[in-house]
Amino acid sequence: MKGNITTGEFNDFRHEITAKLETISDRLSELEKKIEIYSVNPKVVIIEEICKEEAKKRISECLCEIDDKMYPSEIAERLRIDYDLCVEIIEELMKTGEIEVVEE
Repeated sequence: MKGNITTGEFNDFRHEITAKLETISDRLSELEKKIEIYSVNPKVVIIEEICKEEAKKRISECLCEIDDKMYPSEIAERLRIDYDLCVEIIEELMKTGEIEVVEE
């Protein structure tokens, strides 16, 4: 009988198709991860309106709590403080010797 396939042949074919689909799925997942890494997603940061003294207090506390280097942008984002205000306060803290810049 021409055109008929056995159950074993069908199962082999099904397993082959399933294996190919799994390979395609794995490769697609890898590509999605790479695209996610290289894509630029805008970040939205909510900025609190606080006075300069409160911002200075928070920045000083933040810098005392961490042992690692932080950029002003990271501090501003972490504390939800305006970036320009953060830079201004950091410059003041450097002038008074309360903090120092660490070169990489």
